Amino acid sequence: MATTSYQFPIRRFGVWSFILIQICVILLAISNESLWIDEFVTAYYASLHSLDRAYELLFISKGSQTPLHYLYYYFWGQLFEPNEFNLRLANLPLFVLGQLSLFLALRAYPRNFGFFFLILSAFHPMVWQYANEARPYIMMYAGSQMILAYILHIHSIKSAGENTNILFSGIFVAGCILLFGSSMLGGFWVLTALAYVAYFHYRYLNWRYLKSGANLMLVCILLIITLLLGIYYLKSVLEGGGASRVSSTTFSTLLFDFYELLGLSGLGPGRTELRGTGAASLGNYWILLLLAGAVFSAILIRGLKSAVQLMDKREFVYVAIVTLLPVVIIVISGFAMHWRVLGRHLISVLPVLNMVYALGIVGFLNKDYSQRRKFLVLIIFIFLLLIAYSAVSMRFSDKHKKDDYRAAANIALLDISQGKHVWWAAYGLGAQHYGVPIKYDIDSEFKNIVIRKQCIDESPVKFISDAPRECLESLTQPDTIILSKLETFDPKGEIVTYLNTNKYVKVQAFSAFTIWRRVK
Repeated sequence: MATTSYQFPIRRFGVWSFILIQICVILLAISNESLWIDEFVTAYYASLHSLDRAYELLFISKGSQTPLHYLYYYFWGQLFEPNEFNLRLANLPLFVLGQLSLFLALRAYPRNFGFFFLILSAFHPMVWQYANEARPYIMMYAGSQMILAYILHIHSIKSAGENTNILFSGIFVAGCILLFGSSMLGGFWVLTALAYVAYFHYRYLNWRYLKSGANLMLVCILLIITLLLGIYYLKSVLEGGGASRVSSTTFSTLLFDFYELLGLSGLGPGRTELRGTGAASLGNYWILLLLAGAVFSAILIRGLKSAVQLMDKREFVYVAIVTLLPVVIIVISGFAMHWRVLGRHLISVLPVLNMVYALGIVGFLNKDYSQRRKFLVLIIFIFLLLIAYSAVSMRFSDKHKKDDYRAAANIALLDISQGKHVWWAAYGLGAQHYGVPIKYDIDSEFKNIVIRKQCIDESPVKFISDAPRECLESLTQPDTIILSKLETFDPKGEIVTYLNTNKYVKVQAFSAFTIWRRVK
């Protein structure tokens, strides 16, 4: 693929127009629907009024696996009220930063390639899914985009004998810090990217410019911060920190990871249905998924062929190692340490995958023979249509709605106001966030301390998640039981047994919750 030497100035109108488009995309992707289980810790940090408290939580025993993410949200919460929309709006600056970095780097590449790459980077279903969540994955994605922008930049100047632009050096350093600071897993990609960049400078560029001026300062900042983060994560792991062990990695979960990364998730069942019935839930969608899988695979294979043609074999192997070695390490750790590797843990691969998709589209468009060209253009059209539909479905379809803690909390509060006694078998921090007067020790959760539940009546609401049968039987029967995901909050089936034994009736069901009332 031909490139041109990167030249300034950049047209301000073009840059601001691009930024405005990205803002519109992210505003369309986010909502004010209820926070769900995986967002409440972030909301807790954003609600803190003391930096000392945030520091205490980040540096207590076992620490955090996403320290920069939580620190970012603490400061975001000082600027904006931590409601549902504002918490997700925190993804906007990160998304724009990642997209803008690619936009600048892609000015040295053919316009059609850059256009499709940026479109896919903005409309991949995983991006829309995690843009609508107050979690670290858009920060990881943005960091990966910034690293890739730098790699694209150094590839564009290697034949011109130029030094890297200081702007892109800063983008690379910031991207590494964002990726590593937002997730311990991101460190694997940062290390492989650093190794590749060092090799590339040694082979193609005059690396001596890195030893002076602003470049030297950036190198020092990067090395110091990555070292400190490495020490922080090592301390966390040695003290028992790490991913949840609620479930583990299987070959089925790896297939689902591939399904998510390809961009198919919006075309199939929602996460609640998948949790409930597993692969059987795909049956109602198999025609659409087979069509999409065939089209996506065709684009992907053509993109890989284009990548091989654009680079010599050794260069292609090195880029593949940079991208896939961290994936292999993470998957092996998932099997060995019994934690579940999901698509979101591999989101750092997504910018490269989108680039390969863009190469595939351009490769099909560049075909010369006219008869087949019409068919290939149709394939591209179907691909883009399915990607867009999948993304929009993740945002607007009811089947992809997340756990509705706000509705569950409102039911609990209404019953409490009527003098009823409620049991809460869902995330305690979620209940607290929405004002349910429940006793829940958040410090014990952060410290991974398991506190034995006290089998005593508490009024007006009792937290009973994963309570043993003898404990449940010793308590006064409640009027209402609010129950969420069984595999998380009733893994042994004790609460379900209690419901059946005592003749409770399910009166309502919605987004990962069931409401049960006692028959009098």
